[in-house]
Amino acid sequence: MRPNQLSDIQYDALELFERVARSGSIAAAARGLGISASTATRKLLTLEKALNARLFKRTTRSLSLTEAGALALDWAQTSLIALEETADDLAAITGAPSGRIRLAAPHFGMNTYLPPVLSSFSRAYPRINLEIVTTDDLVNPATDGFDIVIRYGTLPDSRNVAVRLTEFDRIVCASPEYLAEYGMPNRLEDLAVHQCIVHQGHDETRWSFEREGQLLHQPILARIRTDNAFSIEMFAVEGAGIARLPTITVRRNLACGRLVRLLADYQCVEPSGDKSSIWVLHSGQDMPYRVRIFMDHLKAQIPAARQAIYNS
Repeated sequence: MRPNQLSDIQYDALELFERVARSGSIAAAARGLGISASTATRKLLTLEKALNARLFKRTTRSLSLTEAGALALDWAQTSLIALEETADDLAAITGAPSGRIRLAAPHFGMNTYLPPVLSSFSRAYPRINLEIVTTDDLVNPATDGFDIVIRYGTLPDSRNVAVRLTEFDRIVCASPEYLAEYGMPNRLEDLAVHQCIVHQGHDETRWSFEREGQLLHQPILARIRTDNAFSIEMFAVEGAGIARLPTITVRRNLACGRLVRLLADYQCVEPSGDKSSIWVLHSGQDMPYRVRIFMDHLKAQIPAARQAIYNS
């Protein structure tokens, strides 16, 4: 059946439809667009009327696409991409980029140096909207729907394009209370019998070190696993175990004695032997103009923004 009122279909309705389909929630999609849930519901009903098709199966607990909705989603996504590409081509000519950029960024960055970096970009390009998800999960821009992913540590999936922004140092540390109860690890092998606090999904079973040019992989006992980098330091300060953390995050707790550096003769490295790094990832597909200038902004601003933390 042909749609009744294609002229009534607007860009914002297609964007809303795509977000609801992705999140499975009208309320969540509405929050992301800065509108009320009731307004979002009305827009979806208008879209269904224009397409003469029911797009979602609604129950009290779930929201899922109908067969017609799945077909409409493919069309909506294609239309949104085409509109964004056209707007992007025009922006490259006029110098006034617009559209949306979806970013996944780690908790530590979003709580320290990234807000000033992102705010300065937003001020410089007021027609670009940033949609930011804060996560320490191993996000893949190619499959998870992000334009840009900022990630720490290991070099990510080679199918993505990864740009190294800066390297950083990590140390092994614990609280004086933990060391008083469990003793000081004097050898790397001692970590195997100590209680370690690890970042879930990152080196959970062994830590890698370098000493005098030799790469060493030490099995550890993971007593606590967490997906939040900030909580690792908190657990360590509270005496829950031994942690491996970036120097920049623990410098104040080291200075005041709440944490003690351990095994200082060993340099923390990635399993490959490389120093830990901050990476910016994208899928490797043709990068829209707005994403290119965003990537250039991150490369130019993040190293200095992190250094400002050291100097504060």
